[in-house]
Amino acid sequence: KYNMYNAKIECLTSKDSWKHLISRNHGVVAMNGFNEWISTDKGKKIVRFSLTEQKLFWVAALFDIWIDPKTSEKLISFAIITKAAPAYIQNIGHNRCPAILKKQNINTWLDTSALSQAQSIKLLEGHDDYSFDHEFTEF
Repeated sequence: KYNMYNAKIECLTSKDSWKHLISRNHGVVAMNGFNEWISTDKGKKIVRFSLTEQKLFWVAALFDIWIDPKTSEKLISFAIITKAAPAYIQNIGHNRCPAILKKQNINTWLDTSALSQAQSIKLLEGHDDYSFDHEFTEF
């Protein structure tokens, strides 16, 4: 029924899908890069973005566990939080980027007991200070 794998930061406190999770169900996803579709003169291509200074980085996610009341079957799901892309990624042709967590903020992000919604969102600001690389991938 649902196909949600990205949660826009702009909607975290207003959209029913996310507003109950932003206060309690935080996760992180380790990445060494992420792929996006880019329109080019020759059609759509996939571009892979990575960070220049580090091989591995962590992005913020929200998760939920839904239990079917009829079968007791669990559905475990998560969505990566995205936000407006920094200038480098926009210049390549994409407008969104995963919300990268600073390494020193990972434990704070995961411990939701001490975070308000506003504090949670504040932790996700500031990926403009990362340097990105990119390459077009072939399949």
